[in-house]
Amino acid sequence: MTYRPRPSLAWPPDHRPPISAIACGPPHTQVEHLRNGFLQPNARLLPAAGVMKGMLVEMRTGEVHGVDLTMVDAYRWSKEVQPIHLEKHKYVQMSEVFDIFVFDFADAKVEQQIEEMEVVCSRDGRVSALIIWFDLILDEEIVTSTSPFGEPERSIGLGQGVIFLQPAECRVKRGATVPLVAATNGSELAFTINEDKLTRKSEVEVMGATRFDPRWEGARANLDDAWKKMLTNLSYSPKGFKTMQDAVMRLAAQPTTFGITPFVAERCALTFLSE
Repeated sequence: MTYRPRPSLAWPPDHRPPISAIACGPPHTQVEHLRNGFLQPNARLLPAAGVMKGMLVEMRTGEVHGVDLTMVDAYRWSKEVQPIHLEKHKYVQMSEVFDIFVFDFADAKVEQQIEEMEVVCSRDGRVSALIIWFDLILDEEIVTSTSPFGEPERSIGLGQGVIFLQPAECRVKRGATVPLVAATNGSELAFTINEDKLTRKSEVEVMGATRFDPRWEGARANLDDAWKKMLTNLSYSPKGFKTMQDAVMRLAAQPTTFGITPFVAERCALTFLSE
């Protein structure tokens, strides 16, 4: 089977899928919902399949307007895949492009997948992050992509996804292999370095400085746990829940009056509205 890029695929501005659907996560979750009740039995799915591609990169802040900001690299860490247009950022490619997941939208079920890979580094340096994107197979001949290397007129133009690897960035030698583990449950992605496979001979050294402040992460986890417990307790008290809901709506309507950031007030209000 031979694939050729589609000459042009122009999405109308108001009809483009969200970046998170293609650039940052498995799109077959949405396809699964469509198949269960929205599509005719003989419907043809486009794209028919997708391949998640990836490459390791070195991404460091360096100097900005003459100011050395390398210290902030330790705080760029995030658990989630973030959208990015790679052509707008400085980076060093540290590996060849490799396949991560293959999705058959016509037959595959939304289920957990785990892939363990040995990614060979193509140069000396530091592996900071993983860049991911999709090749979308429309039919037996036509393929389009969100690749950062494609010609603009031949790509979807939705950008890519970036995730800074856990537990930290690595110092590597050319030819070294990074043991990368990729996992998805159909709607979320996770990537990590398998430290159990690292040895002195592997020429991969996990840097001592973590990419996040552990105190901040602990405080965030405690706050999230307290919030869930509060909502659980309120669910057993309709009157208390109504009182809390009214208070939250009032804060959301006038956040600055109470010294609350509008974005935080909005997120809090949406939590109660979803209930």
